This record gives sequence, structure tokens and C-alpha cells, in this order.
Amino acid sequence: MSQSLFLAYVDVFDEYGDRDSSYSISTIGYSCIAIFFSVVVGSIAVVAGILNGFRRYDAGIPLVGSCSAAISAACHQPKDDHTASVLPVKWGVVESGFGTGHGHCCLTSLEVTPPTAGELYAG
Repeated sequence: MSQSLFLAYVDVFDEYGDRDSSYSISTIGYSCIAIFFSVVVGSIAVVAGILNGFRRYDAGIPLVGSCSAAISAACHQPKDDHTASVLPVKWGVVESGFGTGHGHCCLTSLEVTPPTAGELYAG
């Protein structure tokens, strides 16, 4: 992109080393190859974005966007999960709660079960 259009500035000096402003020019230069590749790469990016929008979302971890409370809840793994930093993690129900009657959903390396409709979960 930076090579598609560029500033070309030419200073002309006379035989005494003084700048001759009547012959000095400032203009815009361009590169056809850079413009062509910019259009091709930009078109591919737009088409890839549109095609990505048609993909179905796999059910599993809910979409929370940028909700920091939901992201924080998903990141609080159980106290006995000491290997989450080195093993693959999955999202799901890990425990029945702390006597509150609510389950807890999070990312963990321990065994998880999928959430059940109608149950209450803390994360």
C-alpha cells in the first residue's frame, strides 16, 4: 500500500549550488504493480470476511463479546486445576458450586460436562 502512491520531490541546483525553484518540482508518483496487488489483496480480504460470515457457529462456549464479567468467570478455573497452563483446555461445567446450588462453567484442563438447559451456572 505504501508503494502505490508516493511523493516525488526533485530539487534542481545551478552550477553555483543554489536551488533553482523554477525547475524544482513536487509531484505524486504511483506504481501500477503495487496498486494492482493492493486491489487483489483487499478484494481477497473482503471476500474472506463475507464468506466467514456464512459459517455456522459451533455450539459450546457462549458468545460474550467484550463483557469483562463473563470473560473473568470463564477464566476462573477450579483450585485443583494446576495443569491448565500446559494442557489443552475445554469449556464446560466443572463443579456443582460451593453449596449455592449453582454450577460453574469455565475453561479448564479437567473433565467437563456440557451445561444443561434450565440449570443455573455462575460462570
